[in-house]
Amino acid sequence: MNELMQSPALSIEETRTFAARLAALLAWQTEKYTKGESSSVTVETAQELLASLRYTLAIAAEEMHIPWERLLTEELPPLIRRGQELLQGRLERAKQLWAAAGRTAPGLRNVYYADTLRGIGDYFKRYDLYFFAHMKPPCIDYPLLVAADEALQGLDFTEEYLKRMLTENLILSRFDGGAVRALLRTVHGGIEEAYLNLCEQPLTNELGLALLGKDARSLHIGNAEQEELLYLLQSRTREQRRQLLRGAALGLCGELETGDAWSRGYVAAFAESLLPRLDAALSAGDVSNIFIAASG
Repeated sequence: MNELMQSPALSIEETRTFAARLAALLAWQTEKYTKGESSSVTVETAQELLASLRYTLAIAAEEMHIPWERLLTEELPPLIRRGQELLQGRLERAKQLWAAAGRTAPGLRNVYYADTLRGIGDYFKRYDLYFFAHMKPPCIDYPLLVAADEALQGLDFTEEYLKRMLTENLILSRFDGGAVRALLRTVHGGIEEAYLNLCEQPLTNELGLALLGKDARSLHIGNAEQEELLYLLQSRTREQRRQLLRGAALGLCGELETGDAWSRGYVAAFAESLLPRLDAALSAGDVSNIFIAASG
């Protein structure tokens, strides 16, 4: 979508034409924003209105398969109206994702998780698809296993964030709650106010156990398992370790019944993200800070 709006293939003349068309579109939108009472707004507001127009235009152009060249001649206000119709549907879809995230939230009290979920709900109440459609929730504090692309705007970002949160909720629901609590308390002490991803350490331990062919759902890593993992991973090249982690992740998805292609890719991406930490741990000859033994 961003490529459509920022194509490097525009000639100087086309760039001027498109800029003039956007300026006219902004004047049209400004009049609507001020309800005809003024033809001018602050520079900051104008910038936000223009960003919203570009985002909405891209939504419509993508859905209607309109190449960027046609935006030099196509009537733009009808495209904006079509984009707004599409955004209304997207808003309802995002609300459904948010409701599902609330229903499946892990039974682990964490203020960052709770505040983020609450903040997204407030964002939906204030979301203005007509004038500020590109705006993202300002309240995203809870860290994901694999962060959503910050370059995404508006509901694109919000849906992507919630989809990842839902996948993590599903993964956590497959673990024993007591084992998860014990593991997280070992790593972070108090869970409630800790800035952490609730799924990260349980899934990391599960990957370690899967690499050893042991019961992954138990989450139990002891000194023996840490030594086995150290030997297994030190004896492999980095590329072999990447393949081992990816294979373990994909196998776990079947065991955890998170079998759709997107979820498999997400878990595999997290597994591969462990490689830099593993490199350092293997150099030090100690993986106990990655595959952690729960105390108590």
